[in-house]
Amino acid sequence: MGYQTIFVALLVGCSLAAQLLDRPLEYYSKVDLLNKLEQLYSQCYSSQVSPFLSSNDDSCCPTGEVAVCIKCTPTTCGPNADCFVIDGQITCICRIGYTAIDNDPMNKGCRNSSESTGCGDPHYKTLDGSYYDYQGTCPYIYSKPCKNSGLDSYYVVKAKNKLFYVASPVSYVSDVQVEMAGEIIRIDEGMNLFVNEVKAFFPYYFPSKDNKKVSVELRGGYAFIVNKAGVTVTFARGYINIKVPQLDEFLGRDGVCGFAGNLNNNCTDDLVDIFGNGLIQPNCRFPTDHNGNLRVAKILDTWRTEEFGGFDPVRTPCETGGTIAPKLPGCDTTQSAKDCLPIQQAINGQGPFAACKVLGAERLKTLYESCAFDGCYIKGSKCQVFTEFVGQCQQAVGNANLKDWRAVTGCPMDCPKIRPFSTYEPCMSGCQPTCLDPNPTNKCNTGCHEGCKCSAGYVLDTSQNPPKCVKQQECPCFDPKGNSHPERFSWLSNNCKEVNVCLGGKIITQGYNCPENSSCGVSGGVMECVCNKGFKWDGQKKNCIKA
Repeated sequence: MGYQTIFVALLVGCSLAAQLLDRPLEYYSKVDLLNKLEQLYSQCYSSQVSPFLSSNDDSCCPTGEVAVCIKCTPTTCGPNADCFVIDGQITCICRIGYTAIDNDPMNKGCRNSSESTGCGDPHYKTLDGSYYDYQGTCPYIYSKPCKNSGLDSYYVVKAKNKLFYVASPVSYVSDVQVEMAGEIIRIDEGMNLFVNEVKAFFPYYFPSKDNKKVSVELRGGYAFIVNKAGVTVTFARGYINIKVPQLDEFLGRDGVCGFAGNLNNNCTDDLVDIFGNGLIQPNCRFPTDHNGNLRVAKILDTWRTEEFGGFDPVRTPCETGGTIAPKLPGCDTTQSAKDCLPIQQAINGQGPFAACKVLGAERLKTLYESCAFDGCYIKGSKCQVFTEFVGQCQQAVGNANLKDWRAVTGCPMDCPKIRPFSTYEPCMSGCQPTCLDPNPTNKCNTGCHEGCKCSAGYVLDTSQNPPKCVKQQECPCFDPKGNSHPERFSWLSNNCKEVNVCLGGKIITQGYNCPENSSCGVSGGVMECVCNKGFKWDGQKKNCIKA
């Protein structure tokens, strides 16, 4: 019997096994064995111990046996990081209110940080904790240092919203653009990645994986863009979050600017326009009625920008927040508020989201109200809102295993259909076997997330959109920098002096020259030869001829 075999495998190496079993295995039902297994864990393994990794401590699992134990110790992780064992991996996770130093919480630990979020329809929380709504669809400065210090920590985060449908009174965050270390990284709502407006693929590292000043990785459906200072931007369709470390250059009323507010530990003065004029809100919660949204939009509309990849104000005109605010109709949230009760229950540590109580009553109350608002204006959005909530919870908590929430709320995730060769996991390690790293170490620096976990013998290929579980021999190519290129994908590089193609997992490179009367440029997200002014391609697109 399969479950009996699994049970034996779990018991191997635990000295309590013989004491727990008082009769042959075949006399135990599946329920009885599961109860015995739970008893085993409570007596033999602590809540932060895994039976699948080795340790010098043999008090639980004797040396020489197949399975032995590992324990988190007070020195496993760096300062301000907590240790957990997730999927058999020692995992160091920064505590709420901290961000990793050099993306290394295990060795270097974590420093104080603040975070700002925009999600739903959309609802924003500033770095200091002020709340407001904004529906405008023009690109805007989400967060940036008010002055360009020239330091490696410098960043610029821009975002763009999109209406849910034509004439919709509400919008959602659809695109993000991040400038770090001189690179411009843009991700659209389809999770397509562009670097300096050239199509790229997850993961992406600059200048390389071994010496990364910027990393762009995909985990659990979210893109994580991180620089060496610990500035972390998280993005998915309908969601944006930034963690800003509390470095001296970022602190004060004039430290950082934009939609995310400043960083002076005062939530009443977070909304400041591009000219330095502020909007004071004593309770840090801006009303979301017409007048309240208009007051907010008057300030935030000044942060509009046209310098956003793929944005053409002529072909795709946008609407300011001040234009959309008066259009928001009233909406009865009675039913949607009932639908969102599981989030409210988390305030008291109850319901399917009980583990999210650590987010705090204030934040949970705001997320509950946002859920009711979104469900009222966008019918049928409950499961999407809950999924976004789970993402926020797990990114904050790190080891939140919300195993029953989809069954309780009626929001199933059919992994074999969504991602063949996978199964649903409510809390899988953030360090899954991937094409780039098919054999991750037993140490991980990211918390767990729910999603579709690849079956044994398969690895996750994040260069595909959406990511797929593939055999390792089906993986894409990786260049010396650690950046991926899909099979049969061809591209120009080195200022159009080289042409490359990925074949059979290997990159083949040859010299290349642009034809006469052309130069290297970018068109449609691809580096290519572009005809000079006054010239055009011939019918075969081989030579540039006079226009």
